[in-house]
Amino acid sequence: MEEVSNVLKDLNKSLTNVTKATKKATKALDSYALQLGSETVRESIEKVFLNEKTKEVGIRWKDGTVTTGKCSSEDQFDECVGFSIAVAAKVFGSKKKMHEFVWENFYPEA
Repeated sequence: MEEVSNVLKDLNKSLTNVTKATKKATKALDSYALQLGSETVRESIEKVFLNEKTKEVGIRWKDGTVTTGKCSSEDQFDECVGFSIAVAAKVFGSKKKMHEFVWENFYPEA
């Protein structure tokens, strides 16, 4: 039982680190005019949508693409986190590339 407790504590610590990193990324996007081609991220967004039932935030971009940030079943839904994931997916080219970047930079020993 103690081993399970330790694993849960480690998982909670990891999720806290990811949440802090996401909040920093959101703040950075507010502070800087991140470029996507010749437009800033904000100028590149056509529409933002929120689906609380599916716990998902989506962005339709002016280039016709759509990116989403969806909450996993274990997490508490947060619109800002979903929006940040959707933006990061666009910036990095995919969620997979975004996750690879996060793991390489926050957990290099893993």
